[in-house]
Amino acid sequence: PDSTRGLPLGKIIPAVRTKAYYKQHPEAEAKLNSLGFQPDVTTAANDLRYKRVFDALKKYKELYGDLLVPQPFTVPDSEDWPEEVRGLRLGARVNAIRSQGTFVKSNP
Repeated sequence: PDSTRGLPLGKIIPAVRTKAYYKQHPEAEAKLNSLGFQPDVTTAANDLRYKRVFDALKKYKELYGDLLVPQPFTVPDSEDWPEEVRGLRLGARVNAIRSQGTFVKSNP
């Protein structure tokens, strides 16, 4: 909307993510949650990374029939792949999942 043009969201959002903000504006939490807003920036970033890896794995399985992703595999810049996963070092991500449990603990 016109009323929000020029609004410095990058400066406002960190304040909105604080417990103090929710105490001062108790109605805001439900409204923001209904939009999918995540107050924990680390969780939000991890969820986006998880979704990207998950989407790439789904496509990999569709194309190759398995999830045996070689460690050096990088998603090609090809029309066969969703644009948001192109260039992802999927083999390295799968290796991290297998060896370090990346994503497994936070996204069971």
